[in-house]
Amino acid sequence: MEASCLELALEGERLCKAGDFKTGTVFFEAAVQVGTEDLKTLSAIYSQLGNAYFYLKEFSKALEYHKHDLTLARSIGDHIGEAKASGNLCNTLKILGQYDEAIACCQRHLDISLEQGDRVGEARALYNAGNVFHARGKQLSWNMPQIPGDLSEEVKETLEKATAWTAWSSSHSPPTRSKMEISAGAKTTATITFPWRQMHRRFLLLIPTTSGYRCPP
Repeated sequence: MEASCLELALEGERLCKAGDFKTGTVFFEAAVQVGTEDLKTLSAIYSQLGNAYFYLKEFSKALEYHKHDLTLARSIGDHIGEAKASGNLCNTLKILGQYDEAIACCQRHLDISLEQGDRVGEARALYNAGNVFHARGKQLSWNMPQIPGDLSEEVKETLEKATAWTAWSSSHSPPTRSKMEISAGAKTTATITFPWRQMHRRFLLLIPTTSGYRCPP
């Protein structure tokens, strides 16, 4: 008798928990091939496949399955699932160096977490945003010629944003005026006047708004 989709998925999950991600993906892929009418189960399989490929450093495949998970979560109205998929996409896009797209997914993760009253989700989205800014700052510092020990203004600003948003996620309270001035820079200090929960929603004002990126449809 052939194994069901759920049975294959459970074995894949067991293997991944044991650290055998390579074999785990084989079972998850088999589960997808068998198929299921339970779309929440399928969404969970996509998510775990994305995570397994992420650990295997196969980031293109991780991106593919997290996109599948996001699309499916949206189609069935699973807002929490959409938030988690957006967070997973943020982390994967960051590794791939697609920082604007990663921030867009952080924004979507944050928006849904706020709508659902998910404080843990809010903190994770903000922490992920800090990580994206940090990664982008490091890349900028590598790519820009400069005097040893001296950082360009763009690098400094990006790393300061990373510090501000990571600290915000840790304290889970609004940053002080001085912190916001450090993170936002002269061009966006007007955002300081927003109430802190609105500031949560509008942290994309701290990066260029002309990119046009959004979390994948």
